[in-house]
Amino acid sequence: MTTMTKTILMEPTNVTLITVAIKTTTRKTRVKHHEAGRCGRNKACWSKTRYEKKATIPAIEQCRQYSAATLKKDIVAGITVAIAVVPLSMSYATLAGLPVQYGLYSSFLPACVYPILGTCRQLVVGPAALVSLLVNTGLSKIVTDEGLTDPSSDEYIARYTELAIQCTFLVAIMNICLGVLGFGFITQFLSKALMSGFTSGAAIILSMSQLKNLFGLRNVPSSDRVYEMIQNLVRAMDQWNWKAFTLGSACIVVLVSLKYLSQNPRLSQKYPNIKWVRALGPFFVSFVAIVLAYTLDLEDRGIPMVGEIPSGLPSVSVNQWLPVSSKLWVVAISMVIVGFVQSVAISKRFAYKHGYEIDSSQELLGLGIANLIGGVFQAYPTTGAIGQSAINDDIGGQTGASSVISGLVVMLVLLFLTPVFENMPMSVLAAIVIVFVMS
Repeated sequence: MTTMTKTILMEPTNVTLITVAIKTTTRKTRVKHHEAGRCGRNKACWSKTRYEKKATIPAIEQCRQYSAATLKKDIVAGITVAIAVVPLSMSYATLAGLPVQYGLYSSFLPACVYPILGTCRQLVVGPAALVSLLVNTGLSKIVTDEGLTDPSSDEYIARYTELAIQCTFLVAIMNICLGVLGFGFITQFLSKALMSGFTSGAAIILSMSQLKNLFGLRNVPSSDRVYEMIQNLVRAMDQWNWKAFTLGSACIVVLVSLKYLSQNPRLSQKYPNIKWVRALGPFFVSFVAIVLAYTLDLEDRGIPMVGEIPSGLPSVSVNQWLPVSSKLWVVAISMVIVGFVQSVAISKRFAYKHGYEIDSSQELLGLGIANLIGGVFQAYPTTGAIGQSAINDDIGGQTGASSVISGLVVMLVLLFLTPVFENMPMSVLAAIVIVFVMS
């Protein structure tokens, strides 16, 4: 009688094919067996060694385990995320110093592309607060150094958006190269204390950067230094718009209240679906604000609005990639570092919660390809977005399909619903950003 026991030992040898961005893992399998006549009952020998090569794309691996029940959860999560993403992405675009439609462009294709190559199933790639702030502070200085000082001029806006698209291209290339070279291991050297201090400081800066919109102030210079932000706000306070401030403050109160309601343990036990309250918060305040803007003519009453948003899908922007300004490299490098650290931190949290593993180098590839495709169609630099990903996980997103569905819903908004959001008050967008980054 012969008893065969198979034990698979993993000896990974990372070989990345850049043409298809597939990671090939070489698995060495040894067959451990006992033969009474040869090895004895209690002795083991290794008699056979064979090598197997298994090419894996994360999306294919997830599809093998897909079911109708999983699809239902992903559809619900994807639609819910999209409802929150539309106002959030518009808010982050204003934070980046770009017209609001660029936030929607950046929430469309990157969200659809990342799940193909990324290893985190709950991560939603799109505009993020930290990266948006880096875009604003970095590009504003470059444009100013080139002699363009009026942010409202057509020449300034054209040059600024061109630099943002070029930055997306650089971020994509650097992410892909780092992924190919296997530099994902650098996340092992980032301590929890470092990450906590980094995110806390960033939340303060991000919130303060939105105070100008909350107070209804115009033409306030941007900065990444707290003391300069305070100085610029104080100097512009003679333009304070109490109507815009009242509307924005009311939205903050509503959003914070909805957040605490969804996190109340007693209510969660009694009403399991109350977790939806937080996810739908941005949509709720946006809907109410737009209705008020239409019915009460808030723009005529002096409250600043988003303004015209072009309808339709983004056009091809490859012709704007080159030549790249030499000053742009430093800005792009900072975005790569910050974006990757944030994305992997979120991914590790979700992976630990749901019991699967992520590959940091594969994450670099996923982010790189998502930015590359997004950069072809006017997206500014994107990464794993904390707010959108948290909503996706709370609602029950199971795989990357929920992110794809979210991106497709944003596409429909671009095609048919942009005129609705033209009457969104800027102070409401500021309130959404402040609440989400502080939480």
